[in-house]
Amino acid sequence: MASPGDLYEVIAPLLGVSHATVRAHDLALVRAGLRTTGGRGRSAAKMTSRDAASLTIVSMASDSLSDTTSTLDSFAALPTVKRWELVGKNSPIEALADNHTFLDAFAAILDAARDNQIDLAEHPKDAIGLRYYFGKQPIDIQITLHRPDCWAIVRFREPGTSEKEHIETRGYSTGKFPPQSINLKRSFTIDDRTIFALACRLDDRELKTQQELRDEMKKARIRVGSDARRSS
Repeated sequence: MASPGDLYEVIAPLLGVSHATVRAHDLALVRAGLRTTGGRGRSAAKMTSRDAASLTIVSMASDSLSDTTSTLDSFAALPTVKRWELVGKNSPIEALADNHTFLDAFAAILDAARDNQIDLAEHPKDAIGLRYYFGKQPIDIQITLHRPDCWAIVRFREPGTSEKEHIETRGYSTGKFPPQSINLKRSFTIDDRTIFALACRLDDRELKTQQELRDEMKKARIRVGSDARRSS
């Protein structure tokens, strides 16, 4: 199980924010009673998938450190919008209740990746993945948060296709919109890299760089070739 510091190490570089900023958001969630807590040392808190999803949301979309809890409040409880639904086979959010929230969906995706219910298409399970499978079909995943409207979209689609060519899209919104005087629209998107990095940390799996993976594959091919020569 991951400690808070383990998640800081994943979230900060992938979102391009400082370690101190992620830690400040996390402490704000602790003070508000919005994440798992524990003692010190061996009894320190072990982060759940909901904790990881919550910390990622606020680190993505908060305007300032004073907005941590309000940002989570705005996004976590967003209900699913059925009219945006196109269900994919074996989707990690397919089994959720009809009234599930965006935080439920985000946590379910992390659980599926952590528990190997989602198989990486091109990399070992302990790697930062680029895509995964629904069965034998390679799929890309994106999670996007929109401000100031405060709505979210989870997309699953085939690699290399446009946003409209999706296998499944789930929207999460209250249907309420900001004053029309606000003209600036912003969106924040993460994909498979962040999902699988978080999942590996939650499961205490080692994260590896793409170069490390290539080196391992090269060594494995050499071993296979040597074994084949010895047996011939």
